[in-house]
Amino acid sequence: GRCAPAGSRARHRPALRSLGGGSRLDGPLAGAAAAGRGMLLRCVGLALLFAGPAAAYQPACDGRLPLLRRAPLVASSSAVAAPQSRASDRQLYLLFGSRFVQSIMRLAMGPLVVYVCGDMACDASSRGQLLSSYSLGYLSSQIAGGALADRIGPRLVILCASALGGACTLASASARSVRALCLAQVLLGVSQGPLYPTSIAYLGPALPPSKRAHASTVLDLGITLATLLALPFSGAIAAAVGWRARTLR
Repeated sequence: GRCAPAGSRARHRPALRSLGGGSRLDGPLAGAAAAGRGMLLRCVGLALLFAGPAAAYQPACDGRLPLLRRAPLVASSSAVAAPQSRASDRQLYLLFGSRFVQSIMRLAMGPLVVYVCGDMACDASSRGQLLSSYSLGYLSSQIAGGALADRIGPRLVILCASALGGACTLASASARSVRALCLAQVLLGVSQGPLYPTSIAYLGPALPPSKRAHASTVLDLGITLATLLALPFSGAIAAAVGWRARTLR
């Protein structure tokens, strides 16, 4: 409420001192003062009970009597952030798997070209076409895929790119000529080009700024791990079970 005038406060100070025990009272006045103090303590206790830990103290105008002011109730941030953090972690590791598979598809043709040319009739020019087909499709769709994610949303772009990549992998394994295999590899590159910019656009709003550097490191780790495994193991698996089975994997 509003502050009382200075003269009014001065007139009521003896009574306040009496209730607070500042002067010695005898007889009925002492009993009334004790009852008043008890009532005051009960009121303060009820106010604290209903105010709870969210109540904040605001000094009164004379600087001595505190008034209770209830602060707005806010939902616990940790209770809300925990499910969101778990969901964003799942999304991060799913995108890590997508980046890992994408990099294996990009790198596998290098070791496999020896076995492909042993199965099909191809010259030095055909080998160069096989090695560059994926990069040609990848280059043509990376910028366009990022712009498309801004228009229709990154989730839909990632879903369509992953489905198209699986279909192109099956087409590569079923190719019966070098030209058909080159075409399948170009389409595979087109399908995988949008995944890099779209994964960044997808994770950016889902993660707080304190976790974005960690998320970028995890995604880049998928590329490093794929490079480490694809180059030495693609040729070994193709020698054991054939390059078509390796492409189906």
